[in-house]
Amino acid sequence: MSDELLAQLLIEAPALIDQASDDLMALERNAADGERLNGAFRAIHTLKGSVAVFGFAGMTHVLHAAEDLLGEVREERLALDGEVLGLLLDAVTRTEAWLGDIRAAGLPGAADPDLVTRLRDAMPDAAAAAATRPTPEPAAADETWIAPLLAALPAGAALRTAVRYTPHAGAYFAGDDPLAIARGVPELLALSLGLREPLASLDAYDPFTCNIEIRLLSAAAPDAVAAVFRLVSDQVRLVALAAAPVSEVAPEAAALPVAARTLQIPAERIDRLAGLVDELVAAKTALGELSAEAGRGASLGRIVDGLAARRTELDRLVERLHGTVLDLRLVPLGPTLRRLPRLVRQAAAELGKSVELVIDEDGARADKTVVEALFEPLLHLLRNAVDHGLEAADARLTAGKPPVGRLTLSVRPRFETLLVEVADDGRGINLERLRAAALARGVASEAELEAMSEAETLALIFRPGFSTASAVTSLSGRGVGLDAVRSAIAALGGTVAVASRPGAGTTASLTLPISIAMTRLLVVRAAEDLYGVPMDHVVETVRVAADHIAPIRAGRALVIRDVTAPLFDLGELLGAAGPDWAAADHKVVVVRGEDGPFAVRVDEVLAPMHTVMRPLSGLLAGMRGMVGATLLGDGRVMMALDLVELVG
Repeated sequence: MSDELLAQLLIEAPALIDQASDDLMALERNAADGERLNGAFRAIHTLKGSVAVFGFAGMTHVLHAAEDLLGEVREERLALDGEVLGLLLDAVTRTEAWLGDIRAAGLPGAADPDLVTRLRDAMPDAAAAAATRPTPEPAAADETWIAPLLAALPAGAALRTAVRYTPHAGAYFAGDDPLAIARGVPELLALSLGLREPLASLDAYDPFTCNIEIRLLSAAAPDAVAAVFRLVSDQVRLVALAAAPVSEVAPEAAALPVAARTLQIPAERIDRLAGLVDELVAAKTALGELSAEAGRGASLGRIVDGLAARRTELDRLVERLHGTVLDLRLVPLGPTLRRLPRLVRQAAAELGKSVELVIDEDGARADKTVVEALFEPLLHLLRNAVDHGLEAADARLTAGKPPVGRLTLSVRPRFETLLVEVADDGRGINLERLRAAALARGVASEAELEAMSEAETLALIFRPGFSTASAVTSLSGRGVGLDAVRSAIAALGGTVAVASRPGAGTTASLTLPISIAMTRLLVVRAAEDLYGVPMDHVVETVRVAADHIAPIRAGRALVIRDVTAPLFDLGELLGAAGPDWAAADHKVVVVRGEDGPFAVRVDEVLAPMHTVMRPLSGLLAGMRGMVGATLLGDGRVMMALDLVELVG
């Protein structure tokens, strides 16, 4: 299968999943909406056909069963209640997970026959369908037709089911495609195709008569294989073999390549970029003409004026080109956020709660990297709110609240940043319980807790290993806390804050850069080298007299705006010799730290600069306190520093 087809699947399938998810969630609010019902059916039907092309049997079976279940709803033989809707959403979520597997490794993960069975059993004729499935039989001594298939398998292959499928002579006129049905068997290991009745000669061949017999082996359980042949059960002999470990991946998919990441860009943005390239070519031609004039003896003044004009023009074009390229990477958050209501509903259902998620994103856009990396932290925050923040329906009624909990996810652009807020109307955070959990888990001492402000106490929930969960569930109590959220947001250059009102709810606020391609750095010098410090970390730069610096134990400190801050030297932090602290004054950068501000002495503070910062790779990626590198105008490489990590 070609790389192009797989890449196309990964472009189109997420949109189909979003459509199915949106329509199903809308049907939960209004089950009589025929347009939404038809939309969900079309999306799942198209998904099923798309993945079947690649032989992804596990995905195909789940989507086929979901399509059949929706078909029963469309024919009004089945009511779309919460249980049926939950099963359909499970199918969509499972398909989304398989697509993630394909994107990462070129292959879907293990099949899910249990989900197929649950989808089938939810149909009104489930009992009749089960009765018409071929019944698994134990292998008998005269099953000689199985032996040739076994001989073709490698040693140690997993075996569970053998099938002998003999289609009726009129199968083609009944609309059956025997080979397609056989290929739909999950975890197919071997397939043999032969004639049901030998032909005396080629002249005796009748193309309108089905005269084939299909024999196959599968690593799937007999019930999962039987479901494939439910419509032709009278034509199938199914034999249950000794149980063996089930293969995780369909063998026919093993050669598929890993799909490349893609970016959908509107044509008008490409046209805008092409126009700028044309202008750059024209500017280059103008430089050539200026060079030719110099060769013909033009005056120095004319050449200098011409160069200055061309440079101004090039500066303008490069700035516009850079902005246009950055704009190409900006994608709407809407499609990513649309995945969340389905997952929140499933989390709430697991905990026996009713939750409404309201999303207000107002067409916000951000860099593709930011959008992709934002999904997991947001999902973690929302699940945490469902689990810890929102009360059960009876507790909400007792507190005078509506029984359905409310979550609000809002996204607002603010200058060059994105403000994302996740709010719930739950019980809020109990500070006393928070302190008790922190003390019990050794996150902070009693003295430290006593000295903390309310904001500092609330920030404890982002400490590694911190949790107030009293029981382990699939959502909480597993040692993966909100520190994962803070780490993910920090990796994008953002920050996290939390506010809470007891009995009224909690709000988590994320501040993120809209684009991570351009970074504003404060350039400083230590010894003979230049370094960049992200401006987001810098509070201010000051000149401090030597007599304002006080020695404290093995270090130094100074008072800045009535706050005592520890003082470090950048050269010493990087392994160079220390400065002459007796000098008249010192240049200091005040940095915003996790536990309050601190100061770093440098030899020189230069101007801030906007630059494209490249992430470090290889051995450099593990260097402590280094967040990236950029090129200076003279071609030198300048390292960007994370001073918070460097002094930690």
